[in-house]
This record gives sequence, C-alpha cells and structure tokens, in this order.
Amino acid sequence: MTSSAPDSLRLSLSGDIRCQRISDNDQAALIAQLWRRSDLKPPLKIPCESYFGFYVEKCSQALHNRGRHASARKHSDVVDVARLLVQPLAREAIATSLSDQYRDQNRQIDDEAIVGSMNLVARLMLMTEVGSIKNHFSGQKTIPWTSGSLQQCMRNYFSAEVTLNDQVKFEKIFNAQNLGRMAGLKYLWTDNLADHLRFIDDDQTVAIFHHATFLKNTRTGLLPEALIDETLRTLSLLFPQSDIQSRKWLQKVCELEKLDMGILKCGNLKADARHIERFLHWRDRLVVLKQVFDENEPQTLGQWWYDQRRHVQWYTFWLAFLILILTVFFGLIQSIEGALQVYKAFHPPS
Repeated sequence: MTSSAPDSLRLSLSGDIRCQRISDNDQAALIAQLWRRSDLKPPLKIPCESYFGFYVEKCSQALHNRGRHASARKHSDVVDVARLLVQPLAREAIATSLSDQYRDQNRQIDDEAIVGSMNLVARLMLMTEVGSIKNHFSGQKTIPWTSGSLQQCMRNYFSAEVTLNDQVKFEKIFNAQNLGRMAGLKYLWTDNLADHLRFIDDDQTVAIFHHATFLKNTRTGLLPEALIDETLRTLSLLFPQSDIQSRKWLQKVCELEKLDMGILKCGNLKADARHIERFLHWRDRLVVLKQVFDENEPQTLGQWWYDQRRHVQWYTFWLAFLILILTVFFGLIQSIEGALQVYKAFHPPS
C-alpha cells in the first residue's frame, strides 16, 4: 500500500477544505502535490487566486448533504488521494489502497465516499469534470472514469480525433474581442477543460477555459502535453498579447469576472501557426467557431461599425446610413422653417 502524506505535511495541511481562506504555506503545499510543483515556495509568485477559488468551490460541492458523498475533510486528505492518482494504478486499486489507509487510521469510510473523494481530487488535479458527485449536477461536460488509471482515462478522452477537415486560416482579426463585437458572441468562462471552445445551448455562447496559469505550471503528467500546449495556443489565438485593444478589453474582463490573470500573458501566434492544421485536439471546435464567425451578419450599429471584413459592404452601409441621417436632418430643418413661416404669417410683427 502507498503511504500517506508525511506527518509534517499533514500538520501543515490540517485546515478544512471548505475554508475560504487558505494560508500561503498551505497553498504552496497543495500546489506541490496537485500540480507536482514542489519548487514553488510560499508565498507563491504565480497568480493562483482563481485556482484556489475553484478549489474551495469544488470541495464545497463534494461535501454537500453533510459530506456523505466524499471522505476528504482536510487538505491533507486531498493530498493523500493525489499521491495515489499520479501513479499508474487502476481505479479499483486506488480505492482499495484508500480503504486500507482509512482502516489503519480507524476511520469508518464507505466505498461511495471513497469514490467521491477520488473524483473530487481528480477534478482538482486536472481542472476537468471527472466522474460524478452523487446528487450534484454541475451542467458541465463530464468525463467518465470507470476503470484503468486516471492518466489513461485522460489520454483516451482527449485523443486527437478529427472529423472536420475544412481548410481554415485564422486571420489576425479573429480574436475573442472581435468575435464578440462583430459576431455578437458571448462567453462562458469555464473551470472545466472538457468544455473549452464548446458552444453552450446555442450558437451565441462559447465556453473558454481561462486557467492559463494552471496549464503553464501543472507537471502531473496526467494530461497529454500536446493537449496542454495546444490549449495555450488557442488562448494565444483568441487573446493575442501584442494587440493593445484586445489586451485592454481582456484586462477589464479579468477584473470583472475574476478570471485567471495568467491569460493576459499567453503570447502571440505567428502567421504559420494560425493554420487549422496546427491544431488537433481542438480542431473541430475551432472550425465550428470560425464558421459561426464567418456566417454571422452584423445585426446592430455597433457590429456594423467594427465589422470591416467586407469593405465594400461596410462602406455601402455607412454611406447609406449617412445619407439617411442627412435626409432626416435637412427634412427636420425644412419642417422647422416651414413652421416658422406659418407662425409669422399668423403673427405678423406689429
């Protein structure tokens, strides 16, 4: 049986997982185990506020209904499970190991609560909805984990299967700010990697996984490296760091929505990296996003103003709009002059 966390670590991680305030030392200790980044010392120099907001939220969800569906209570319990999940162990073997560990600690934990903790910690390590939490529905896309190791489960789910072979090149104008102001798209900022670039409910709301700090720093080996790299490149595509207007817009969104500030520093994509062939894991969703962008026609004056993809159509619209405004303006002037003449006719100066 794999040993649990050492006593010194358990002492430093003795806090309740539902506590909103996590100390600097506990944050560093959790990052060391959940991201496998023991080189990061407290206080952390990377922006982790958004991640620990996610951490507390997921822990609270798992412990609903008086905590009947998960065994974890303290941060040290989370670490104990994490140390098993990173190993190439089958799901059943991990559950057995945890059961033996709890028995040694004289803790009476049923199988359902053990599985609930495994799913919880998998979510914390992967920022992906893995498995299910009984009597809790998140509305997010969930990845089932029924057998085999967690790493194999992730590799099977995120295998690079391409069904759309459209030849697409993303112009510089293709970024998140323009998708919103030209095509009217809205964004659902998600903590679930499996929902990244997925349209929600209709073709007007797209989910974006914004946790760039997690992607840049996780070292668990549970997620395919190619997937992590490609996800970061989609963020570079949608939020180009060198585009001043886009960056200012994103800065305001980050502050308003409390997003991971790491998304502001995802770099830029060069011209040869903006071809769809450079994307495998997210290719189909990018193709759909590009199709929606290309097919959406401007509906409001604001969209007409920013949408200059069709220059002739843009100039024609605004010329017609200007003529309309001038016609109304001069018509109003003539009406006022006519009214004044009528007034003078009935009220001649004495």
